[in-house]
Amino acid sequence: MLSSLKDSLDVLLSVAALIGIIFHIAKTKADIEKSIDDVKDQLSKELMNLNTDIKVSRAQQEGKKEMVEYFINDLYYQIHHKFYRAWDEIKELQAFLQDQGFVARVKPQVPPAPKKIKIDEI
Repeated sequence: MLSSLKDSLDVLLSVAALIGIIFHIAKTKADIEKSIDDVKDQLSKELMNLNTDIKVSRAQQEGKKEMVEYFINDLYYQIHHKFYRAWDEIKELQAFLQDQGFVARVKPQVPPAPKKIKIDEI
């Protein structure tokens, strides 16, 4: 009788140990899946932030490009304006010198009008 009680107790404890091991494995699996989901969510948030940062950087770069084009075109316009003023003064001097009898050899070509410059053309 003692031996059957001991055998029953051994079987009962073995079944309880197997159930405990199964629950432990299931809990570990659930923890691993939860960790994977957390990492997935975190990576997707990081990718969204990275995409936003890239868009912001691209917008800042486009703004800087527009400002550089604006400054280049402004400088080109100023240089062109000064050149025309100097060109007019040269023409006046030539006319004055021709009245005095000096003949200047000049090509009758007028400089071209300014055009818009883009960064890509430089």
